Amino acid sequence: MKLRATSWAAMMLMSGVFATAQADDLRRPYIVQLADKPVANYTGEIAGLPATKPAAGQTLNVDATTVQNYINYLQQKQSDVLAAVGNAPV
Repeated sequence: MKLRATSWAAMMLMSGVFATAQADDLRRPYIVQLADKPVANYTGEIAGLPATKPAAGQTLNVDATTVQNYINYLQQKQSDVLAAVGNAPV
């Protein structure tokens, strides 16, 4: 899986931050926001993942295969970032 530049940057930032925090024995809270759109706003920019944004006046069908595939994609991205920061508490 290819990582977007922002995801890569977030992983590198977090790994450096936590390495420093462990070295100094300091704990600092950080909020990491990934760049991907939420399911209700995703318009199909990623190859192989169709848009999940409902048409005007329609509701989001969270059981739809396309929606579930995009949710799985987002969860994998989150897992990748978490794996990059090691044993940091979440």
